[in-house]
Amino acid sequence: MARLSKAARGKFRWIGVKADLNFNSRNELKNIIFEIMGHNEWKLYDIRNLNELYYFILRVKLEDYYNSLESLGSYDKFQTLTSSGKIKLIRERIF
Repeated sequence: MARLSKAARGKFRWIGVKADLNFNSRNELKNIIFEIMGHNEWKLYDIRNLNELYYFILRVKLEDYYNSLESLGSYDKFQTLTSSGKIKLIRERIF
């Protein structure tokens, strides 16, 4: 079966986030994000621990982008650092 064309796959934005909290597993972080993001569709990608702070990358749908930024910004332990249409740029900026 052929892959979907690039235009048919949908548009996404990648968001780089700094977290000032401790968690024990990837699933624990996913649960925290789920409570914050609500109905927005997202996917967790890279997580790095640097100098006792965690940095991670989220992928969100383009139509959920502004709501996602607002939701993440309302949580005092998260700080959005950068966003882009390409994950490569986010990785260069925060890691």
